[in-house]
Amino acid sequence: MQPTMLTVNDVTFTYPHAPEPLFQHVGTTFPLGWTAVLGDNGIGKSTLMSIVRGELCPDSGTVTPNPRRLVIGYCPQDIAVRPANLEDFAADWSPEAIAVRDDLQLGDDWPYAFARLSGGERKRVQIACALTLRPDVLILDEPTNHVDLSSKKALASMLAGYPGALVVVSHDEWFLRLAGFGVSEEESAA
Repeated sequence: MQPTMLTVNDVTFTYPHAPEPLFQHVGTTFPLGWTAVLGDNGIGKSTLMSIVRGELCPDSGTVTPNPRRLVIGYCPQDIAVRPANLEDFAADWSPEAIAVRDDLQLGDDWPYAFARLSGGERKRVQIACALTLRPDVLILDEPTNHVDLSSKKALASMLAGYPGALVVVSHDEWFLRLAGFGVSEEESAA
């Protein structure tokens, strides 16, 4: 993993057949450390993360460095999405992977039973798979959906020392406060 920050420059995106852009002229930097992405449902947070990951191409604007040249760990909002590296994770018994399994309290058989896991268990496996990629940039889209309080605490604790750029898309005010974002009442009402 190389410490990396990402910069989004003047990005505009329109879905095919949409009458107008979802967003226009977005610019931001995701520095080393935690960045929270907040906003109302439907404004394009997950779409922006797809652009940041290089999965979608914007109508105009750039993301630098090129996300296709980076290792990007991604935990999707949708718990039904099977991690692309699930089989690799299942076979990974390195000390780092064992530490992630222990920190997130994963059962040894969970990677083999992904389709039968509860929502919270799936979310924890998705996060573990993203972390064990040793990503330059880690993007967690609603990482606390479906998980219990002890899992939220464990996640915040294990991510505290993450050395790369960590982008958290979340509506979970408690988790964001725990992570040190200090979300105010005005921000949480937006």
